[in-house]
Amino acid sequence: MTVRWSMRPSTYDRMMRGSHQRRYYGDSGYFNFGYWGAGAKSQLEASEALVDQMVARIANKTGRILDVACGLGASTQRLTQTYAPEMITGITFPTHRLRMRARWRPAAPYRS
Repeated sequence: MTVRWSMRPSTYDRMMRGSHQRRYYGDSGYFNFGYWGAGAKSQLEASEALVDQMVARIANKTGRILDVACGLGASTQRLTQTYAPEMITGITFPTHRLRMRARWRPAAPYRS
């Protein structure tokens, strides 16, 4: 069986950086579906609520956090409200996103 992706990584990256997506997400750096169950009224509020919901489910908030597929870094930045920046690492691919995040979200380290 052959499995093919319907979207190439380069297409995904162009979408993430595109003006339509940035406008929809309020130029926030988020690129997720969000959590709408908390009464969010915008994509930005839903995206922030998603991070908050995940953090709320972590019982012991004294360890390190790995933000996998952190995109443009907004979720990683949101995590700094609960965790010290040196306790958070955001990872993503490809590396040009790291440069974009470093400019927009300098508080936490990022890896590729």
